[in-house]
Amino acid sequence: GTFIGGGAPRFILSYSPEASSAEYAYAIYNTTDYKIINKISEQIDNHMTELYPDLDMSTKKIKRGPSAERDVEYRFSAGNTEDLFEKIKVVQNKLYSIPIAKNVTNSWKNQVKKLTIDIDQEKLKKAGLTTEDISSALAANLKGVMVGTYRETDSPLTEKSIPILLRTKEANNTVFSKLDTMKIYSSSTGSFINLNQVADIKLDFEYGYIYKRDRFYTMAVQGDVIPGHTSNEIDTIMSPWIVEKVREWETEKGEKIKTKTVAGLPSAAEGADYKYEIGGTTENSNKQSNALGEKLPFAGLFIFLLLVAQFNSIKKAIIILLTIPLGILGVSVGLIVGHQNFGFFAIIGLVSLSGVVVNNAIVLLDQIEVEINENHLKPAYAVIVSAQSRFRPILLTTITTLCGLLPLWMFGGTMWKPMAVSLIFGLIFATILTLGVIPVLYAIFFKVEYKNYKDYEYGKASKIKPEIISDLI
Repeated sequence: GTFIGGGAPRFILSYSPEASSAEYAYAIYNTTDYKIINKISEQIDNHMTELYPDLDMSTKKIKRGPSAERDVEYRFSAGNTEDLFEKIKVVQNKLYSIPIAKNVTNSWKNQVKKLTIDIDQEKLKKAGLTTEDISSALAANLKGVMVGTYRETDSPLTEKSIPILLRTKEANNTVFSKLDTMKIYSSSTGSFINLNQVADIKLDFEYGYIYKRDRFYTMAVQGDVIPGHTSNEIDTIMSPWIVEKVREWETEKGEKIKTKTVAGLPSAAEGADYKYEIGGTTENSNKQSNALGEKLPFAGLFIFLLLVAQFNSIKKAIIILLTIPLGILGVSVGLIVGHQNFGFFAIIGLVSLSGVVVNNAIVLLDQIEVEINENHLKPAYAVIVSAQSRFRPILLTTITTLCGLLPLWMFGGTMWKPMAVSLIFGLIFATILTLGVIPVLYAIFFKVEYKNYKDYEYGKASKIKPEIISDLI
């Protein structure tokens, strides 16, 4: 479907219709296969750019969740517009030079023509005219004056009426050069006067949209990323470069700047005259990550209390929680090997991984308690027997989980791949380390002695039932 003059109706929950605007159009294309979306988008971009070089266009797959208007965005604020325009051009040219960036534009869009008629009130009075006379004459010559409405006699009153406009013969062919000699009738003198006798006519160019943020003029350089790449690749190039530029501009005026870094990437810089903030996909990801990080301590506390209640031991709860960092090493290796970014979905994968690792630790500790309390094994033997008996179930559980995650890694696309990679490699490393670390931590926390372990025999070391001894042997 195609919608001209505004956005489409809200056909999915994640879509927010754009405000009505005469120059805006929104088109939706349905494809038979999702794999060809990127190819078709590229073909549409190239075709429309060739036909209309000044067209501001963005073609992309419909997002199912919250998403930014453009993939990359860099916002600048300044006290005056002239200085802001100059700096924006520098940044926009830099973004143009990056091969994986496309559809580069700014939030104030292209400049539009503006017709300015500056009326000289003294000349207007001498000519016997009023401002209303000029307004009526311009309306008649440019767009027409509504003098009535037409409605068919058999149509209901609620039907849309047709306006009747009064126009001059030259209304459809009016050009800027002819406005000087446009005739204006003076009712007081009964004569016609040229417009240029009482007014100065100018044709200027200005931005159709002007935005302010925190009371300062703010303009954003925006762009999209070609298929097969991510916005983070552009941000790692642009954001540090922009921060250095802001520092350079402020240093020229003898000022210093304050910078802000998020996840190792400079995301903001503020000085006395200029302010820079990163936007787009990275800003959305940072907001979601911050919101998630604010709730994690409460979740961790709740998990700790549950573990204490289950095992009736603070030491065992601490042992289980200490296994969570074991998966971080695997996540790091996985993101490097899989060439993925540590974004919001990778963090979701890390949080999910923590639950699986904790589950393995709970199973192992619970087995140790069973061996000590029910099978009456000495702690030294209980730890070893539990690790051996739980090795196969934990390993098989991990393998089945990995098999379920492989399709998500291979075919999940840029959204789900980071999460799948985090879980797969994190599980591999965490499972191996958990089976070795949990017994060691248990022995350290509960002071299990292994000095004379080789000298013990099962029958002497514990009071075990004969059938249990035969099972162990």
